[in-house]
Amino acid sequence: MPAKIHVIDPSLTLDVMVLRNHSIKSAGQSSIYYIGAAKHVDVLIRVGSPTGTPSITFHLQVIDINSGQVIRTYDGSTLSAEGSDWITVDGLTLGTHIRITWDGTLDASNYFDNVFCRVIAKR
Repeated sequence: MPAKIHVIDPSLTLDVMVLRNHSIKSAGQSSIYYIGAAKHVDVLIRVGSPTGTPSITFHLQVIDINSGQVIRTYDGSTLSAEGSDWITVDGLTLGTHIRITWDGTLDASNYFDNVFCRVIAKR
């Protein structure tokens, strides 16, 4: 699922909707995104109504694009009901590429509907 990238402010290096109205029934990850020299990254998360008893945690990973290895991971809070979370990193000093991942107790009987995740990176 290719993400559509919108840049509306010259200080932004990335503004992408990772998930839009998705049902999440398993762990997953986004594409790898280039953020250039951005030093501030916000991951905005909203999960809709749960089915069963799921939980989900989102993670912001800084990726070494040459090796594909994770340099650092920033974790969000675990959500087990409808609600919102965010991951904010101010002063990012390592890496020029990021990826969003999610995991938790997720399967065909325990999942979230209407999941949104947006990433904004700025200088």
